[in-house]
Amino acid sequence: MAGVPILPEEIAAKTASAQRAAALKAKMATQLLPAPTKLTKPVPEVGDVFRKQTADMEKLIATTTAQERAQNALNKSLLQGAGNFETFGAKIGQITTRFTAYLISLKAIFAVQQAFFSSLKFIFEFDSALVEVQKILHLLPTQLQQTSNELFGIANATGKSVLIVAESFNGFIRAGLGTDEALKRTQAAMITMNATGLDVVESTQLITSALTVYKGELKDGIAAVDALTVADTMSAASAGEIARAFLRSGAAAEAIGVSYKELNGIIAGTMEASQLSGSTIGAALKTIFANLASNSEQLRTTANVWGANILAGEDLYVVLQKLSAIYPTLSKQRVAEINQIIAGKRRFTELSSLLGNFGKIQNIVAEEMIGRAHV
Repeated sequence: MAGVPILPEEIAAKTASAQRAAALKAKMATQLLPAPTKLTKPVPEVGDVFRKQTADMEKLIATTTAQERAQNALNKSLLQGAGNFETFGAKIGQITTRFTAYLISLKAIFAVQQAFFSSLKFIFEFDSALVEVQKILHLLPTQLQQTSNELFGIANATGKSVLIVAESFNGFIRAGLGTDEALKRTQAAMITMNATGLDVVESTQLITSALTVYKGELKDGIAAVDALTVADTMSAASAGEIARAFLRSGAAAEAIGVSYKELNGIIAGTMEASQLSGSTIGAALKTIFANLASNSEQLRTTANVWGANILAGEDLYVVLQKLSAIYPTLSKQRVAEINQIIAGKRRFTELSSLLGNFGKIQNIVAEEMIGRAHV
């Protein structure tokens, strides 16, 4: 409002109003504010309290952080250690695998080496066997090759090593046999090994003895094995033990007229009843047969008094049959007399077993006579 003049009355009114307002304000200030009181303790300022709390919190945070770092370091160490163990275990596994593979390879190499040396040994031994054949038989090269082929054929047919076959063959040719007969007996010897469990030497001896002692009865070695296996099948005695008994008693039995089949039956029946070994039975029968031959007249005279009815010159197998018929009825004194005549002082058990089981012996012999072999 420039240009409008202010009246003096207006200026005075405004001045008076300002003065009244100042006086009222001074009065109100005097009434509302009490006089200041004196404090016994200084009151901390809000900023100081906050700073102290902040410092404490920072210390706590610092402590917690330090603990957390320590825990993390420990965990890291444990994880690292576990990793190291895992790595170590893996390394051990790798080493074990490689070592196992090495051992397998080494074993394979050793097996190949053994097979190689075995082959060399076989070649050398078989060649030595053929040299032995050639020294004795003086064969032509073609004949020697044919003999070699025959030996391999026997080995394949019987499931035996050709070296064993050659050993048996050489045993026969050293006994003076020709090639063909030696081959036949070699085959019989291998069959004997399979049927009896005897070794090559015993089997060769058995075939040689049987065909030498009973050459008039046995046509070949197979017939000898057949009769042997019949006795084995029909008794509790084994073919091997019967064979061992035969090797000890065969010649004595044939000398007094006991046939090969009868002898097998006597051996098997006596062995079954006595449960003694083949060697023991063979030695006992050798004594019994010898006494039967030398004391035949004394035996006939004594036994006939008791009802045996033994004839002069009667077959000794029949004599044993007649004695077995009266033997169970004799008194102990008469049994002792029979034993003294036939068995002597040491073979009582074997003679008692023979006479006491003679029925079984007759059955075995009858089966052998039929010729039914059980190979």
